Amino acid sequence: NVEAQYSLKDSDGSVCVTNREYNAKERKWKSIAGRATVPDPEKPAKLLVKFKSYIPAGDYRVLWTDYEQMALVYSEVSLLRGMFRWKYAWILARTPTLPEELIEMAFEQFEKEIQLDRQKFQETLHLPIE
Repeated sequence: NVEAQYSLKDSDGSVCVTNREYNAKERKWKSIAGRATVPDPEKPAKLLVKFKSYIPAGDYRVLWTDYEQMALVYSEVSLLRGMFRWKYAWILARTPTLPEELIEMAFEQFEKEIQLDRQKFQETLHLPIE
């Protein structure tokens, strides 16, 4: 199980980000908190997210959202001037499951916008916690 919570900080417009994951073997939650900022107000869908002071902020882009059920988020990391490159993409939902037609639409959008193959995705299961 994985959860993300977001809350707006009124003082500076940044967003507090808390990601947490349930470890079934240890039977406990692990979490990490960070801060998201919009470096360019002209491009509000591009965010910098920082979780640790010693790790550079990650570049996250909201590719699409319906503001009610889900958002599609993408990040790309490269090292040594692009010699090594990793792509990350998430379907963020407000509920543990989504209708199949929304998932299909999300994959189509990822393929169209960033040429990301659906076979590369790993499903996160949301199971009841004992």
